[in-house]
Amino acid sequence: MAIFNFSKEDLRAAYIVAGILFFGFFINLCSGYSEWASGSQDETIPEFVNFPIDLNACGEAELIALPRVGAAIAKRIIEYRKKNEGFKTKCEIKNITGIGEKFYESIKDKIFVSNDPSPDCDDYIDMAEETGAGNVYKIDINAASLEDFKNIKGLGRKVGEKIIEFRQNNGGRIESFKALNGIEGIGIKRMRKVNKYFVIY
Repeated sequence: MAIFNFSKEDLRAAYIVAGILFFGFFINLCSGYSEWASGSQDETIPEFVNFPIDLNACGEAELIALPRVGAAIAKRIIEYRKKNEGFKTKCEIKNITGIGEKFYESIKDKIFVSNDPSPDCDDYIDMAEETGAGNVYKIDINAASLEDFKNIKGLGRKVGEKIIEFRQNNGGRIESFKALNGIEGIGIKRMRKVNKYFVIY
């Protein structure tokens, strides 16, 4: 005598119920994995970044939150920061490979450096001569752009091009202002301008 005596209809119903339960379990398992995978991918990217960020204190995830900055550029920024003992001015970020003038324009309002001696170097004008003010923001000559030179009376675009060319031919760095004496067109008066408006970090 059989212990269980199921009819064909009972067995069919049992198979359907088992199938539904298995399918529901499978869907739930997949859904849980999807949520876990999504969370694991985003766990290093903050949901909210309070801009502007300090270039000397931010992490890789915060840098990636900047427009056009990917993981590769974020790593270069951090490597540069370690190698140079931090950024002295936000304009210095233009020394990073892959960050040109247009790139800088897209992120300059979202970054800062504490105690930056030249916070407005990207929109620099000759403050002393234009307004008579005695406080002049000094720009890092190793991070200065052509626009920085062009906006200073007594230097201008052509001198800026020569200084930038000299900088590029010397490994991207000017070690001392005395080295600029060999550049054609830079005499005593222009050297005074350079010393007044620029600094070497």
